[in-house]
Amino acid sequence: MMGPMAHLNSAAGERRSTPPQARQTLHDALQRVEEHTGLTNEAEALTALQTVTEALVQRLTVGEATDLISELPSALHAALLEAPAGPNRQLTADSIRHALAQRLSLEPDQAAAMLPAVAGALRELVSPGEMQDMLAQLPRELREILTAPEVKVGEPAEEQLRSS
Repeated sequence: MMGPMAHLNSAAGERRSTPPQARQTLHDALQRVEEHTGLTNEAEALTALQTVTEALVQRLTVGEATDLISELPSALHAALLEAPAGPNRQLTADSIRHALAQRLSLEPDQAAAMLPAVAGALRELVSPGEMQDMLAQLPRELREILTAPEVKVGEPAEEQLRSS
């Protein structure tokens, strides 16, 4: 059986089967991820978005995960619905950072900056009400990361604070 990430990656490569509106919605979402993260291509943006949303879906209750998925581009739905049902309380910010580092070949500090950057894009993709519902089910550490001001990926936080 193919895992959710492999299914989504293969589906993204077969765009002819995706309705034009769904493609545009996914394209728009990936542009937002690129803007927030500094990633320079849709494949990397898709990987970053998949990694974070898949972890969140697994961390949430089934009902809340379904609500979150319903607000994301339809091209992501099938793979996210295949993710193991939650809530998986073993998924932590560290495990999400590690997955980002592994899947995007990032250094640990880049992965640490990537998570809140993807969260910034996610805040634009889902309604404020859904974001609040999701945050209510997450541990404090993840809530803080998902609502924190973004740190530019590749630039140390200390430098950004000095330039503010």
